[in-house]
Amino acid sequence: MMSPYVLAAAGVLIIIVFLCVVKNRRSGKPLPPSPPSSLPLIGHLHLIGSITHRSLHGLYLRYGGGGGLLLLQLGRRRTLVVSTAAAAADLFRNHDLAFASRPRSVAADRLMYGCRNVSFAPYGEDWRRGKKAAVVHLLSPRRVASFAPVRAAEAAALVARARRAAEAREAVELRELLYGYTNAVVTRAATGAAGATVERLKQLIGSTAPLVAGLQPEDVLPDAPARFVRWATGLDKMLDDRAEAWDRFLSEILAAHQEKGAGSAGEEEEDEDFLDVLLRLRREGADGLEFTDDRIKAMVKDMIAAGTGISSETLQWTMAELVANPRVMAKLQDEIARAAAAAADEAAITEADLSKMELEQEARQCRAS
Repeated sequence: MMSPYVLAAAGVLIIIVFLCVVKNRRSGKPLPPSPPSSLPLIGHLHLIGSITHRSLHGLYLRYGGGGGLLLLQLGRRRTLVVSTAAAAADLFRNHDLAFASRPRSVAADRLMYGCRNVSFAPYGEDWRRGKKAAVVHLLSPRRVASFAPVRAAEAAALVARARRAAEAREAVELRELLYGYTNAVVTRAATGAAGATVERLKQLIGSTAPLVAGLQPEDVLPDAPARFVRWATGLDKMLDDRAEAWDRFLSEILAAHQEKGAGSAGEEEEDEDFLDVLLRLRREGADGLEFTDDRIKAMVKDMIAAGTGISSETLQWTMAELVANPRVMAKLQDEIARAAAAAADEAAITEADLSKMELEQEARQCRAS
């Protein structure tokens, strides 16, 4: 005689399959194409390999039908995959609000002070004001120009490291060099920190990024099973440990700025870093946003982590494209030689010299996704 537990499990499975079928049939709206092999509970998760973006691209090529969209069921999440620039432009032009907020994530919530930063904050008034503070006070043309000496110093350090490796006939890990360069520039612009502090920050970013990237347990599982998975895999403890390490690091920098009175009324705005600006905005009660310690730390962390990753990836992909296109590489080398000959100091090309190079427009065609 069959066990009652087996019968109960079979009954639950049949009900789940029935509900999935009914749900799909009830949806009278035309939906984007979708792979046919959706399984109960996990949906299309079994089709996703270890390199997620390649798996998604392969699925689109096989099942997408050329419209730029593919619909997947990843566990409990119905996921729209956008695979062409034209489809992305159409969505952001006609459905911008629907895609303005990221799904809530336990990892982001713990590591970003309850999503008080810009990247993970839900769309709304706080997000708009936080974005305005970042754009106006850190990313404005005048502010970007004020950090030119920082970029020049870090670029010189990068070239010196590459030169020493070349003279010693050693291989150069370009990814590490570019990541170190962008991290140093962004960190100095955001907090004024350099040296050992930057190295400590690089380690924090490196240990934290894998915890936030990719699918999270709550993306594919109901709340209770997701909590169990986070506990069983040690993810909860890792998140708590990283959040504590980040908070300790950022609190030290914040306390140092407050102690030395950085960003006070007597200091020139051109000499302020982003943390100075946020502290000044808090004193002035500006921008209609409450700049608590947690919000300030979240926004500074956001600028450092996001600025480092996107900038270094853009540089890496640019170098990869140059290596893959010898004609463009040769043209760039000619442009550099021409710019160096015309520069006041032939040993270094400045940002002003770059604006005169014809190849700059071609370089803009390659963007990190």
